[in-house]
Amino acid sequence: MDRRRHARTPLDSPAIGLLRSEGAGYVAGTTLVDHPQTFFVDLLDRSSGGARLKSAIEIELGTSFQLTVFNSDSKAWDRFDGSAVWMMQAIFGNASYFLIGASLLPCKSQVSQGRTDISGEKKIPFEGDYEFFRETELLRFLPRDAVVTMINNVFHRKVKAGDRFITQGEPGDACYLIQHGTCVARVEGAGRLKTVARLREGSIVGEMALLTGEPRSAHVFAETDMALWGLTRAQYDSLVPQFPELRTFLTTVLTRWFDTRKVIAERRIGKYSLTDVLGQGAFALVYKGRHRDLNMPVAIKMMRHDMAMEPDFVDGFRKEAQTIAGFSHENIVKIHDIEEKYRTVFIVMEYLEGRTLRQVLDIMLRLPPKKVVKYVRQICDGLDCAHRRGIVHMDIEPGSVFVLPDDNVRIVDFGLAFYLRHQP
Repeated sequence: MDRRRHARTPLDSPAIGLLRSEGAGYVAGTTLVDHPQTFFVDLLDRSSGGARLKSAIEIELGTSFQLTVFNSDSKAWDRFDGSAVWMMQAIFGNASYFLIGASLLPCKSQVSQGRTDISGEKKIPFEGDYEFFRETELLRFLPRDAVVTMINNVFHRKVKAGDRFITQGEPGDACYLIQHGTCVARVEGAGRLKTVARLREGSIVGEMALLTGEPRSAHVFAETDMALWGLTRAQYDSLVPQFPELRTFLTTVLTRWFDTRKVIAERRIGKYSLTDVLGQGAFALVYKGRHRDLNMPVAIKMMRHDMAMEPDFVDGFRKEAQTIAGFSHENIVKIHDIEEKYRTVFIVMEYLEGRTLRQVLDIMLRLPPKKVVKYVRQICDGLDCAHRRGIVHMDIEPGSVFVLPDDNVRIVDFGLAFYLRHQP
């Protein structure tokens, strides 16, 4: 039998609340008396005189606070004076939280709404900031139960117009979500700076450092005064086990970056330097590179980070590459090396001058019969060699055949074989 004085109404989706202990009138001996805090909580259900809160922070009984609750219907914030009347620990997913029974009364004193301009100091988001966050791609991508944890873990940073806040080559310790202002990313090479992107409100910058651990790939300069919300690598590493969608989101952002930026800073992968983007596909990006000691040109295929999150694909890609590296056939691309770094896999291959057969057909429209026979015979010879080793290409088409200037061909993209063979 429910003995509550006020019947609670479960919410279809938890409401967002911002709890402030500072200035609310403390009760001596409570957890928050020595360290007044402001943080977001979830409201799981409501009644006319109270609510049940879910919090990552412990609040002892009797603690007084002020609570503002986002009303999704009116898109406004309701304000309450509250106090904790009971508390217990509970497991949600794979994390421990505190459930708090709170009494709530309409707020008598004015609560600062935390203006979102860049002149004031703040440590966490306030009400207006949450309204910015809820419109971002980040919060739309994350599951609802990750929202409060996410915004409680970000930190605020202000940047003056003209300042550089990310430096190419330095270790990356945080990524940033832009709330106000614009910035430009510039890659430095051969003593020159080349602009590769302009970023504005709602954009993410610096995500590669969290995902791959690589040094910063570009300088980033503020064009205007800026307000940023940052997430450190330590915070990211602590959140991902609980909310893997965060890694998926940042991987999507990083993949989009690779897809649209042709100019890159020199990246070092083991004995190799990556210099230019040669091409890209659904599973990998291909770079032109160079063996630094031998001064030998190479092509380096980098598995996309979203694919690198799938253990079966990574294992199969690695095994296929190791198998093909053992081939010695004039019609199969030669694989020199395999490097695993920055949370992905790099396949180092011979650098091929020429065009894919798809590009040749686009230019020529129709090939002479003798040339067709020459190409088909070489393709069949290469596939026969692979078949005798137990490898089926699974995706042979004009884009997977490279035509050299002397009309010899190389079959490429064997790395798809394992993946395609195991698709439903």
